[in-house]
Amino acid sequence: MKKIIYILLLSLSVFSCKNSDLESSNQFEDSFNKFKEFKKESNNSYQYQTNTSFMTEMSRTTTITVINGRVVKREYLVKIFNGFVPKSEEGWTDQEIEAIYAKQDDFFKNYLISKNITLKEYLAWSESEKELGKYNNLGATPIMTLDEVYSKAKGEWLVTHEKKKIFFETNNNGMISSCGYIMGNCQDGCFTGINISYIKALKN
Repeated sequence: MKKIIYILLLSLSVFSCKNSDLESSNQFEDSFNKFKEFKKESNNSYQYQTNTSFMTEMSRTTTITVINGRVVKREYLVKIFNGFVPKSEEGWTDQEIEAIYAKQDDFFKNYLISKNITLKEYLAWSESEKELGKYNNLGATPIMTLDEVYSKAKGEWLVTHEKKKIFFETNNNGMISSCGYIMGNCQDGCFTGINISYIKALKN
């Protein structure tokens, strides 16, 4: 069972937060130290994959490759789209894409037109280093190294607030596997943060 750390500290007011609470968190510091060890051992070259799911209707992954501390590739795959699931682990066939498109309403088709992309691109794409950012705002995890992930965790996701319910998991050999928060009593699609399926070192 995954160990979930709930950080439920109240800030002084609705509009204020205390970074000192986070800075004293042994869990975060231990995890960050694990990452620094990993970064040294891997020569700061690694790959990590994030996942996002919305009930049973949508599931997608983003895979980010970092070489010598620089993002050089970002890959995106929708694994479940409105209940459709590709038969192959490699992704969607042209036949599957045609069947999905035939069932879409004009609103979604016009959305694709407005983004100047095909359904095939919407479901799966890859950006090389020179193309990074080409497919921004299409649901993928932003282009970030793990240094930037930890920085965002400390400076935003884990900063306490009266209405925040904060989550922090370290199931990737002590490194971040889930980090973020939910505001108020929201139950579905309200998580702000990141879920990392795996982190692996690369040889370069």
